[in-house]
Amino acid sequence: AKKAGAPKQLDEAQLKEAQELQEQFNTYQRDLRSVRTALNTAQREARMNAVTTSQLQALEPSVPMYRSVGKAFVFTPRHEVETRLTKEIAELNKTQKDLTDRDEYLTRRLQSHANNLRDLTGQ
Repeated sequence: AKKAGAPKQLDEAQLKEAQELQEQFNTYQRDLRSVRTALNTAQREARMNAVTTSQLQALEPSVPMYRSVGKAFVFTPRHEVETRLTKEIAELNKTQKDLTDRDEYLTRRLQSHANNLRDLTGQ
């Protein structure tokens, strides 16, 4: 009699399928780590831009604004600085949404592959 928790013996085709599932699972895990790193970066940049925007609003309109370009700082009119920040925040929000969607997709694929692997190996 077989034990309920014991892994079942796999034939060659099932073993090959299990290896392919494991490889895909590892690829999805790697992609998920990459997506989460990019998402954290985008969130950090969005927070920095939000802080910068709030600090700009506290300044008098007559205060000169400078934008860093490499190691130099270039005089930039206030409306250009604000427009640039608004555009960057919008792009970062879109990037965050795209990365969140990708994170959810990869999480579902990982769960599916884990279930398929478990079903195949009987564990």
